[in-house]
Amino acid sequence: MTPATQTGDDHFSTPNEYVGIFLQRSDEGEAVARVLGDEGVEVIFGITYIECRAKNRLHINFDEISEELGIEIDGYWLQTQMSAHYGRFILNDEEVLLVDDPNEMVDEVG
Repeated sequence: MTPATQTGDDHFSTPNEYVGIFLQRSDEGEAVARVLGDEGVEVIFGITYIECRAKNRLHINFDEISEELGIEIDGYWLQTQMSAHYGRFILNDEEVLLVDDPNEMVDEVG
């Protein structure tokens, strides 16, 4: 069997099907997972982590998570709960947006 290979910059410019985040398995991480799960995001619980993933794009709204936790959160707070992400990461004052298509990222950022 021959291993698959990538040529040129195709690997970085081709959209992937899923985007997502990995969170610490904690009360805070589980609160984020509850909010995202209620919005139809696929949530996978591991022993020490939580993976939240969606096809093509994932919105993580700070107000919704703040309401669930009972404290005000922002992008910095969310990043301290995350151990990794996959997809193109866009952060603004209201939300984190992960997208799979680099062209969509250009459209979102301007």
